[in-house]
Amino acid sequence: MKIRDFYYFDCNATLPVRKEALKAYLEGEKFAFANPSSSYPPGKVAKEYLENSRKTILNKLNFDGDLIFTSSATESNHIALLSYAQNQKIERIVMSKVEHPGVYELRNVLRGMGKDVCEVSVDKNCLIDLNQLQSFLKEKRSAVALIFAHNETGVIQNFAEIAKICLRYNALLHLDCVQAFSKVELPFKQYFPDTLSIASHKIGGPKGVAALAFKKRVKLYPMLYGGGQEKGLRSSTESVPLIYSFAKVSDSIDIEKYKTVETLRNYFEEKLSSLLKIEIYGKNALRLPNTSFFSLRDFDGREIQKTLSKINICVGTGSACHASSSILPKVILEMGYKDVQFPLRVSFSYKTKKTDVLYLLKKLGEVTKMV
Repeated sequence: MKIRDFYYFDCNATLPVRKEALKAYLEGEKFAFANPSSSYPPGKVAKEYLENSRKTILNKLNFDGDLIFTSSATESNHIALLSYAQNQKIERIVMSKVEHPGVYELRNVLRGMGKDVCEVSVDKNCLIDLNQLQSFLKEKRSAVALIFAHNETGVIQNFAEIAKICLRYNALLHLDCVQAFSKVELPFKQYFPDTLSIASHKIGGPKGVAALAFKKRVKLYPMLYGGGQEKGLRSSTESVPLIYSFAKVSDSIDIEKYKTVETLRNYFEEKLSSLLKIEIYGKNALRLPNTSFFSLRDFDGREIQKTLSKINICVGTGSACHASSSILPKVILEMGYKDVQFPLRVSFSYKTKKTDVLYLLKKLGEVTKMV
């Protein structure tokens, strides 16, 4: 995807704000500027914008429950997990070893709250060990936190089987849907997670707004106290223009657009494999259609990224949350890889064109001769 003078291939990190999102934000600032907790007419208008936005996103999620707005997916994840930890019936919190840092770094906090924290292994395809998950849930009443589609490998977990296991052992389930929302159909038909998180900026909406959806039977506890906004679960005056913009972009999601992206991603991997020796992580599992996470044999991905950035090409080296790390991304190590080079993550948008991909392939070929 070309943005001004840059070729942008790090769409899992964030997306530029879409035109309809900016238009919606300006509309929100114009007509819904007032505090939605106010009782006078402008406040009531803002409240209407807020509640309609809530309904829009719930409908798009096809989620049978309720929803509150937060400032980020990290905040949404924290509200869910810290609420589970305050549930006296829950003795154990289970997560995978490859969770996003916004979940994984809560481990010690949860232990400090008196909960046993267990980590489920993944296989070479980045899929969690379902037998191990089941064994953890057998032993103690648990809550489970899982990333539905991995932000680095793009691998999509088997939600139906996971949900069945959680139901069997009466375990609560939180699903991080941040990368999946907008790119693939969320499989919520027969089974629903108890809570799930999404973020606006991952789908072309503004930064600074996200959501936590939850079943109405789930007891949540606030992290912020004060005015009692968002059903008493997230005190702070809602930014209605941001929320309205988020809802507008959510409502315009078209999964079909990403089916063509998968063809482009597969073409990219096929051509790159013919040019260079590469290891593609998660290639034998169901993945997000836009994501390719790979190592180039004999080349450090960090050096490739630096060289590409000098010619205005943007690619990732993994999660933007720990891209400066000097060791291999945790997900690669947990998948069982050892003797591989530091990886690159290339992630496309539905606006990415074949000419963009051809340009990237050409420059990768040139750069690997220079580094």
